[in-house]
Amino acid sequence: MRKNALLLVLCLILAVPSFSQGPLPGAERREQTARTLSAAKQPKHVFRVFSALGPSKENLFVADASLGDPQKRLEFLNTMDYKALADDGFVAIGMTDSFANTWLARVCIDHFGPMELLMDRGAEVKDPGIALGFSLVITCSELQINKVVPDSAAAKADLRSGDFLVSLNGQKLNTRNDLAALLLMEKAAPAVTLSVRRGGETLSAELSLAAAANFKPKSPWPDAYSRRSYQLGILLSQFRSIPFPDQKDWPGAFPVCTNDPGSHELASIGKLNLPSDWKSAGVVECKFFYNSQAMHSIESAALLLSDWNSDTTFLFISKDGREEPRLFRILSEGPTDSYPSLTLAFISAFGPPSKTSHETYQVKSGGVFPNEVQRWENASSSIEVSQFGETTNLLRVTHILKPLDEVFGKKLLEVAADRAKTL
Repeated sequence: MRKNALLLVLCLILAVPSFSQGPLPGAERREQTARTLSAAKQPKHVFRVFSALGPSKENLFVADASLGDPQKRLEFLNTMDYKALADDGFVAIGMTDSFANTWLARVCIDHFGPMELLMDRGAEVKDPGIALGFSLVITCSELQINKVVPDSAAAKADLRSGDFLVSLNGQKLNTRNDLAALLLMEKAAPAVTLSVRRGGETLSAELSLAAAANFKPKSPWPDAYSRRSYQLGILLSQFRSIPFPDQKDWPGAFPVCTNDPGSHELASIGKLNLPSDWKSAGVVECKFFYNSQAMHSIESAALLLSDWNSDTTFLFISKDGREEPRLFRILSEGPTDSYPSLTLAFISAFGPPSKTSHETYQVKSGGVFPNEVQRWENASSSIEVSQFGETTNLLRVTHILKPLDEVFGKKLLEVAADRAKTL
């Protein structure tokens, strides 16, 4: 594996290889390190992976379950597969994320400190506390920008994919922790100066921390409705970079999308609910979660809507399958008794509804309930507020981007047609 192949956003997943080849010098010492870290359950031995796109919430530590019994792990450390990683400056350890997935991961030890320090105080990665708007490729000696989020502070500073980060405010950058620590030191400053190497030149870029903290990307459909900071039509990468607006109520809340590693665990317990035909149509679903200290688990984070906490789902789709997916639907649900006050809030924000309709709603058990739907509409988007009758205890608010919702409808028909061929 080349050194530039490891993405900062998450350690690259590596399938457990077959055990073969000759011994690796020092394997026993590294195995002892793995055992020591695996046995350490104190909070200081659990850390979050830092990403310049924002802090992810995967807890990364050596876990015995990743390779079974100690003998099997020791056998792996004796393989040429592991030796190739070690020669590139990477160490393979077990990785367990917040959703209880365990896999083998490549880790660059230079970015976590020497093995002796890992054994002494555990692996720690600092959280920068701000989304700069770029992701990084790392090697064991330097940081390289992998992708710049459109309209972000990084994009406005003219940072580009392929740039190498040299220094921040004159301080040398070697590791992710260097970048995170310096950002935390400068968090009160309006801007920082990054020195980057591009081709054969060293360039200076001023990056606004104020712009990063208040990032609100623009949609190609400027009249499109938004749900708080999330305007219909924004890119998936832009969505991930927007600071979560309700940190006071759900501190550390973070998005998980159905195209993320580990998301299937949340889907299996019903916290991500993307239908199979929607997935086949290329839809990506995202919701917010947080680490609940009280429950010792990952729990859903709500998003305030007027005066109540709504369970909110964000849906993305690509127009042609090649472009990055854009936000085309937002679904928010809450208690029916909030319907009168919420309707008044929408009227205050957007004026009287464009249309109000009355219909019946039938649940799977056969019950039929009255349903009132109020709709606000502009050229590119609409908002529907559905009451579903008091008995069902369900209120739904749906934001729809019309052009991409039409694409979604056509793709669903294509999926249905493909499945019909097997009948």
